Amino acid sequence: MLEMILGWLGMAGTFLAYVLLSRGRVSSRSNVYLWLNAVGGTLGGVGSLLYGSLPSAVSNFLWAALSLQPAVWSLVQAASQWQGSRRLSGVQRDEVRV
Repeated sequence: MLEMILGWLGMAGTFLAYVLLSRGRVSSRSNVYLWLNAVGGTLGGVGSLLYGSLPSAVSNFLWAALSLQPAVWSLVQAASQWQGSRRLSGVQRDEVRV
């Protein structure tokens, strides 16, 4: 049962990403599109693996990996820009308390 739920959620995520892209709501480089594909592919891959369908699992994991790399890179760039803007504003790293 779990494999079916994961598979359907994965399919819904990747399908939603495609629909948003094809209707011009997102670009192929947008975080929404990339993360929907990465999460959807991962969920679909886990569901397929649990179901015992190795070709489908590999396909879904490759799909997720293709989206995950630029999605993570986008987060790294955003974090770098955020830290750069904090340095420019005069806030030192050791002044920030969490």
